[in-house]
Amino acid sequence: AADAIDEAGLLAAELSASTTAQLVALLPAGASRSNPVDLLATVDPAAFTQAVRLVMKDPGVDAVVAIYTPLIRGSEEAYADALSLLQAEDEQVPVVAVFPGLVKSPAALEQRDGGALPFFEFPGRAVRALGRAATYATGRTRNDNSSGARTPPHALETARRVLAARDPSGWLSPTEGVAVLEAYGIPCARVIEVDTAEQARTAA
Repeated sequence: AADAIDEAGLLAAELSASTTAQLVALLPAGASRSNPVDLLATVDPAAFTQAVRLVMKDPGVDAVVAIYTPLIRGSEEAYADALSLLQAEDEQVPVVAVFPGLVKSPAALEQRDGGALPFFEFPGRAVRALGRAATYATGRTRNDNSSGARTPPHALETARRVLAARDPSGWLSPTEGVAVLEAYGIPCARVIEVDTAEQARTAA
C-alpha cells in the first residue's frame, strides 16, 4: 500500500503527535505507530476499531486504507463490521477495506445502510482506486470553480427529444448519438447513415 501511494499521485499522511501518542498507548510493543500504522497480526477487533478511528480523526488524513489479513476463516467478519461502523460514524473520511486472501467482500461490508464499503483483495489496487477518485474529485472541483464552458442552451431539451424518439430497443442510432453529443458542444466526425449499397455509393 505504501509503495503504491506515489504511483497513485497521493501523499502518505503524517500523523499528528496526539494521534501517535494515543496509538502508542493502545498498541502492543513492536507495532508501528507512524504511517503506515501496523497493528501486528494478533490485533483484536476492539483495538483494530480504536486504531482506525484514531487515524480517521487525525486532521491530516483524508482517506484510510484499512487492511486485515484473516488468520482464521470467518474471522474477517468482526473486522469488516468494525469498518462499517466507523464509516457510519464519519462519512467525511472514506474508508477502503482490504482483506488479502479474500476474493469476495465480507457480508458486513455489503450490508451497510449507506451502501457497500469499497472492498479490495490487494492493497495496491485499493490505493490506485483512491488515487483515481481523488483525481476525479479534483477535476470536478476545478470545473465547478472555473468560468469556462457551460452546458449549451437547449442541450438537455435536445437530448430528451432524441431519447424519447429512439428505437424501442433502447439503443441510439449513430445519427442520434451524434445529435446528442453535438448538442452538448462535443465535436464529432460527420455521420451519414445508409441502409443499402446504393445509398452508400451516393453518400460516398
